Amino acid sequence: MAKSKQISSIDIGSTKITTLVAQVREEDSSKLHIVGAATSPSRGVRKGQIVNIDEAVESIVESVESAERMAG
Repeated sequence: MAKSKQISSIDIGSTKITTLVAQVREEDSSKLHIVGAATSPSRGVRKGQIVNIDEAVESIVESVESAERMAG
């Protein structure tokens, strides 16, 4: 069985938080295989600045957990 590494990316914007979960497979390390993706409304972020850390954390956790569920 081939090994793979998992990486994640989180984009924190003023309107939405987007999370991607991807695998880099040993047999084809030149490609990312997206295995999970999620978007949640951004709260606590205005004009690119975090203005309420608690709300921002809640939005990030929501997006990350959704992407993790999709990735399995």
